[in-house]
Amino acid sequence: MNAHISPAQEAPKPTAAYEDPALYGGLDEPSPAVPFPDADAEDEDEDEDPLVLELTAPYTFGGVTYEKLDLHGLEGLKAGDLKRTTKLYMKLHPAANPATLESNLEFTFLIASRILAQPLEFFDELPARDAIALKTSIVGFLYGADGTD
Repeated sequence: MNAHISPAQEAPKPTAAYEDPALYGGLDEPSPAVPFPDADAEDEDEDEDPLVLELTAPYTFGGVTYEKLDLHGLEGLKAGDLKRTTKLYMKLHPAANPATLESNLEFTFLIASRILAQPLEFFDELPARDAIALKTSIVGFLYGADGTD
């Protein structure tokens, strides 16, 4: 059996259309469809603290109204704190999978309760959107996220 090997073909050479900068925008100037980011907008983002959770609406608990939650207590959290929180959670929910605890809403509330010095009841009436944002902030912090989207 004779095998025929065809000679290697050269890659097609770009045509003038591919070299025309008007098709993809010049490298020295921004495309009109994608302007450079606004410098002022970046400054606003830098001022935002990822460990301060802005609530969607003022939240009142125990006669005190909260507009934001300060999560800086996460920075002082130790492995022992996580261990004690896990132990408490497992007592409350013996059938829970310990491998996925940090993704559980109630587990993150136990952590938040510790760092915010609030009872667990504090989180019961928290609007759902704020509750998920709180969970996301805590899980993100634990996994090393910088808190930005």
